[in-house]
Amino acid sequence: MELLERRYRAQESEVRLYGSELGNGASIILASPFGKPLDPSDFGKGMPRLTKKAGLGLWSIHESRQSCASLIISMNVPLEAVSDQLGHASIGVTKGVYLHLLPGS
Repeated sequence: MELLERRYRAQESEVRLYGSELGNGASIILASPFGKPLDPSDFGKGMPRLTKKAGLGLWSIHESRQSCASLIISMNVPLEAVSDQLGHASIGVTKGVYLHLLPGS
């Protein structure tokens, strides 16, 4: 949260410095240098570089998503909440993918 708050404050400073054309009405914290939403394909392409810099090795966006899901399931977060967070169409999809991680499997 601290990093996100710091980024938000930096973005506010950029808007004051460069003008409102850099702002974004949705208050997007992780925005392009012009205040626009990030292109999802650019984020996906940059993920391996970010994970390597963090000392995690080269991870794709898919591997990061799978790891996040695995971690929150291991923390006993209700599967309904995991499914909702992942944007699955139904809890059945989540169960099908992550059944092997559920207690008692």
